[in-house]
Amino acid sequence: MALEERREILSGMTEPGRRIQFSEPLPGDAKAIFHLLDQAGLEGMVSKRRDSKYRSGPSTAWLKAKCYAVDEYELLGVEREAGKPAFALMADRGN
Repeated sequence: MALEERREILSGMTEPGRRIQFSEPLPGDAKAIFHLLDQAGLEGMVSKRRDSKYRSGPSTAWLKAKCYAVDEYELLGVEREAGKPAFALMADRGN
């Protein structure tokens, strides 16, 4: 089943305003759309080939592009708890 057909079926299965929301396609240049998403502080985007067929598992027909920022922080320390990953305590240099 083609992407357009799957989207039509899924849109009919999701109610607007509920916890699970149906995402609308964004027409236009992918780089420009990604830039806007990044500026808005969103997580990223998933791009799919319009002619792709559904298949389970990894595929080259879709791509997830995540937004992220690189910055420098002061390392205050590290907290460790048995059975859990360690995490760093950091502070913004400007504050």
